[in-house]
Amino acid sequence: MPINSVHPDYEDYKKAAEYCEVFMEGEWAVKACGEKLLPALSGQDACKYKAYKDRAIVFSVVPRTVSALVATGFRKEPKFFLPEQLQYMSDDCTNSGVPLSSFAMQLLQRLLVTGRAGILVDMPKDGGKPFLVLYDGDAIRNWSTDVGREFVVLENTSFERNPDDKFDLKEKEGYRELTIEDGVYVTNIWGSDDSGSFTITDTAIPLKFGRPLDKIPFVPVSTYGADF
Repeated sequence: MPINSVHPDYEDYKKAAEYCEVFMEGEWAVKACGEKLLPALSGQDACKYKAYKDRAIVFSVVPRTVSALVATGFRKEPKFFLPEQLQYMSDDCTNSGVPLSSFAMQLLQRLLVTGRAGILVDMPKDGGKPFLVLYDGDAIRNWSTDVGREFVVLENTSFERNPDDKFDLKEKEGYRELTIEDGVYVTNIWGSDDSGSFTITDTAIPLKFGRPLDKIPFVPVSTYGADF
């Protein structure tokens, strides 16, 4: 099976998550879906349907509700009890200046919208302090929890700039595989060529105190707890 294969549960989740995300974005996103979310009435031609759709009103219930619930959840400043070596995460847990409290708010928002997310503990390839990466639920494509055959496949989309046009960016499909090989945690980056075939373009074995990890440092989070 190719690296872009998905878990059987993924498709059902993705369909529901897409609708939630569309309503989170607001009226323009809902109307852009056309008849998928607003079926035409009997006898309407394209012109009448457009007028019908333009007149439709989509109340911003979802974004307002999510915003209110996040604000309620963080009405009091959260307190984090971290060991000394991880104290830096209070001010920057993503290696991009995002404090841990803001990261927690982002996680809660994703759970309220789609019910699922994931947290990866990553680190610079050339060494340095570990940091957190938040993945949306629909970016968690495939997984296995079988002992000795554990793996997680995450979307790793990138953008390539046209060498002849600095303003032209093309989205390129890619994946990050987190896996256990011979008892050692390994990350593989998969990229596609012009034919659409996927190959491993980079491999890394993260170290902790000079030793490889024996577990995948990825936590799936859902409304049911730490679970896929």
